[in-house]
Amino acid sequence: KQALLAAAVHAGGDDLEACTDRTLGDGQRPLSELINALCDLGVHHPESVSLWRWTSNYLSEDQNKQMVLRTQQVLARWATAIVSERPGLSDREARSLGWAALSVAGSLAVHNSRMSAARARAELVVLTERLLDLRPRKAPDLPAEPTVAGFSSSRRDEILDAAAELFTTRGYTATSTRAIADAVGLRQASLYTHFPTKAAILCALLDATVAPALEHARRLRAGGGDPRETLLTLATLDVEGLLASRWNVGMLYVLPEVAGDEFAEFRDARSE
Repeated sequence: KQALLAAAVHAGGDDLEACTDRTLGDGQRPLSELINALCDLGVHHPESVSLWRWTSNYLSEDQNKQMVLRTQQVLARWATAIVSERPGLSDREARSLGWAALSVAGSLAVHNSRMSAARARAELVVLTERLLDLRPRKAPDLPAEPTVAGFSSSRRDEILDAAAELFTTRGYTATSTRAIADAVGLRQASLYTHFPTKAAILCALLDATVAPALEHARRLRAGGGDPRETLLTLATLDVEGLLASRWNVGMLYVLPEVAGDEFAEFRDARSE
């Protein structure tokens, strides 16, 4: 199964390289051609631009290294194209914008949408064009470390880390509180002193993915500043927070259980 996943991830890499070759092959075409082709890929084959980032924890170190190298090579070509149209940017800034553009293009893979394919593509193109007009080094400073649900020596965070692994690998429904307790060496009754229900564990995991970005957003909104640079800061914080976690907790957003009343505060925070 892992070999099939690796093959699917590399197929996505093939699509990205083909998209880049087709639009930047002669080095003379405008950046808009790459943007349009990338957004087409994001709408019709979102897994091509997002599968690796959301499943990398299931691949071996060597498999991930191969995809890192391939992605870096693609982004280096994008950076060259970006700098050619925005010569004031450094290579590092251009690569950062390339990574961000890749995230925008792959966003439909993790967000449910009722938009038509044509409208979704148009929205992605507008977002990507706005993104590529930004100047990363002028964005406000980020907090030193985003607070995410990751490994910690505290018992509560050990439970959250174990639950995140089980929910994202076995599935939420298939994971019992006993399995979570066993994973951290607890009796099931002892787990309930930290979390009264399995839903409470899921709620804590989900809250941890939005709380830091929301808190920072409120501070930035109160302080004013350039809205475009503020948006880039928030998007960067959100992506770094998700990537810093050992497990792909973002995939749990689409669980049907999250529509329940006990997750109302999480939904409100995410909407804000």
